[in-house]
Amino acid sequence: MAELLMIPLVFILMGFRHGFDTDHVAAIADLVGAESGNKAGRQVKLGLMYVLGHGLIVLMLGMLAVFTGSRPPEPVLEALESLVGVSLVVLGAAVLITVFRQKSKDSYVSRAALVGDCSRVFSARRS
Repeated sequence: MAELLMIPLVFILMGFRHGFDTDHVAAIADLVGAESGNKAGRQVKLGLMYVLGHGLIVLMLGMLAVFTGSRPPEPVLEALESLVGVSLVVLGAAVLITVFRQKSKDSYVSRAALVGDCSRVFSARRS
């Protein structure tokens, strides 16, 4: 019985880990950064929803693979890939629309500049 409880836990943890991959963190940063004003609570909710979504997808696909002992048919995999592609385009469009709507309110900084600023902050803390 304990093994059956551990399987979903492992899949959820794998999903969380997957949600923190570099490309996903960049997507979350863009999604959350597109929010205007000081809406920290909403930003945290958006980030958590994104990460939890990945955990649930990994859980569902993993459980399907474990319990059926097989992989999904090729048409299903292609449909899932198409769904991911469409969702990325929709998310990207939403971010671009938000950026253009808020154009006059904010100044935008490149990721390279943000990384440089963060590294200077962390270096200052260590010294």
